[in-house]
Amino acid sequence: VEIGHAAPKEFLDKLGLKTDENGLVIVDKFCKTNIEGLFACGDITDIPLKQTIVAAGYGACAALSAFNHIKKMEE
Repeated sequence: VEIGHAAPKEFLDKLGLKTDENGLVIVDKFCKTNIEGLFACGDITDIPLKQTIVAAGYGACAALSAFNHIKKMEE
C-alpha cells in the first residue's frame, strides 16, 4: 500500500484488524495492532507522516517489536 492507493479494506477486515475512518491500520507506538503478535508499519498504518524514511524507521520498530514478542513467547 502506498500513498494515493486505497487500503485493502476487505483483506484487513477478514483479518480482524482495527482500522480508522480512512481504512488505515491502527497501531500503537510499538507498531502493535489489535491482534496479538501482528505488527504493521508504513503507509498502511495510521501514523501521521508518510515519507519513505519514516516508513523505514517504523519498519525497524515493527521488526524489533515482533522480535521482542517472539522472545517473550519463548520464555
